[in-house]
Amino acid sequence: MERNDIGGWNFGFTKVIGVCNVLEAESWGVYEGFATAWSLRLPRVIMETNCEDAVELLNRNREGIATSSLLPHIFELIDRYWSIRVYWVSRTGQCWGGAMTKLA
Repeated sequence: MERNDIGGWNFGFTKVIGVCNVLEAESWGVYEGFATAWSLRLPRVIMETNCEDAVELLNRNREGIATSSLLPHIFELIDRYWSIRVYWVSRTGQCWGGAMTKLA
C-alpha cells in the first residue's frame, strides 16, 4: 500500500508468491512498491515496515548479501536517481497496512 505525503491512499497491490519466509514476502512488497513508485515518477519515497530484518538488510552494506535473488533487483531500484528512505515502524504504527492484511 502506498500513501501520499498527507497520508492519503495512492495505490495498493497484491501478488501471489507461494510459500516463503517473512523476509522474502517483505522483499516482494518492497520491490513491487519501489517499482510502482518509479513507474509513477515519484521523486521521493519513504518505505515503512514493521519487519526489522528488512530495514537492516536494505540500510546496510550490500557486500556478501545472498538471502534472496530478489535483492539485486531491489538495490538496482534504490540506486536510481531518486530519494528513498527505509524506516522501521511498530506494528501499531501501521494501522492501514494491518487493516488491509485483515481484509486479504
